[in-house]
Amino acid sequence: MIDEIEEEFNYYEEIFFEKGDGSKYGDKVAMRERMNEISQEIVELRRNNG
Repeated sequence: MIDEIEEEFNYYEEIFFEKGDGSKYGDKVAMRERMNEISQEIVELRRNNG
């Protein structure tokens, strides 16, 4: 399941940089929010599998 989240993260990161409103970094706030969500998912998975 962690592999799936990493895949989702990599996909999101790729799309983000490709279509980031003409900027390599695009909307930094949106990216931080999404990274935080993914980090929380990983923490939960580790807690449940630990």
